[in-house]
Amino acid sequence: MADGSQIEVAFDQGVVQAGVNQAPICEVELELKSGQTDALFVLARHLSDQGGMRLGNLSKAARGYRLAADYSGDEVQPLSLVNTQSDDSVESCFIRSLEHALSHWHYHEQIYIEQDSIAALHEISHAISFIRQLLTVYGGIVPRRASAILRQELKWLEGELAWLKHYDYLDDLLKDKGYALRKLEARKFLVTELKQRQEELPQRDESFKLLHSARYTGLLLDLSRWILTRGWQPFLDEKARERMARNIRGFSIKQLERAWAELMDVFPPEQTLSSQEYIDQQYRLMRTLYTGIGFARLYDAEKRLAFRMPWADLLHGIDDLLTLKTLATLLDTLEAEDQEQVNRWLIRQEHSILHAMEQTRMIGVEIPPYWRD
Repeated sequence: MADGSQIEVAFDQGVVQAGVNQAPICEVELELKSGQTDALFVLARHLSDQGGMRLGNLSKAARGYRLAADYSGDEVQPLSLVNTQSDDSVESCFIRSLEHALSHWHYHEQIYIEQDSIAALHEISHAISFIRQLLTVYGGIVPRRASAILRQELKWLEGELAWLKHYDYLDDLLKDKGYALRKLEARKFLVTELKQRQEELPQRDESFKLLHSARYTGLLLDLSRWILTRGWQPFLDEKARERMARNIRGFSIKQLERAWAELMDVFPPEQTLSSQEYIDQQYRLMRTLYTGIGFARLYDAEKRLAFRMPWADLLHGIDDLLTLKTLATLLDTLEAEDQEQVNRWLIRQEHSILHAMEQTRMIGVEIPPYWRD
């Protein structure tokens, strides 16, 4: 390499075999023999610039063990709380959180490569959104310019996967042959239209292409490099370094209080909110819950669960409202009589969901924040 680093490059192509089971293999392995770790990322970036490559998540040995055990693949897991420790510094918590998100991302990418799992793509999207929120939460210490390109690319990828929500709304309406629509005369027509719209969304081959694209792989490499080399540190002044070295608890309380104040501002307890007012705050509510993922383990498990549950339920309620909005887009395709019936049904459903959400919100407002003890 230009900096004098020596890297061994090995190209493996063939099959991994265990008994009668086998799987194809085609990979490039890079091993740093001497020099700087950064050189590995420079070379990996160069190799992946043409696309068609992705970062491997399993060794050949691991693949062999899976084949020998006739292993069908890992299960999708929700994004769990970061294992933040009470003696963590602000910086170590930042690193721990980034690594947690990246691990979740890699894990579910491998699942999607092995099986057509929309749920796995969702978890990749959650990891991306969590990383974006981490960069915001720590933005008062880590200058934006330290992660400018990463922010831009994460936003791009989050946008590439934004269709997943729409897929879910359509899927909810189509479950059990449109069972949710069973009381509507236009059910068969609506199911046909909804299926057509779902088929117009990106298919597996398009998602597969995205996960092997140069831009996607470049983002993963750049993010991994940024975490491993602590790419934000050259941008920190002495005051920022001192803040990064402090214990995490004080910082976590400040961030959780800020998130709580924002929630109270957009979900004022004294006001009854409309469907659109809830929908408008979906992203803000999601970001607030992501903030808690990084810090919640510092506090009492029972109290944090009781506090987070109503707000998580509220987020599900917003999804239910958006599912109705998805169906409402088909109103203009119906005959007048069917249109009237569907519209009445939508109004009843919305009223029922909003009533439950208002009760849930009041419960959430009354539960004391778990970090204030």
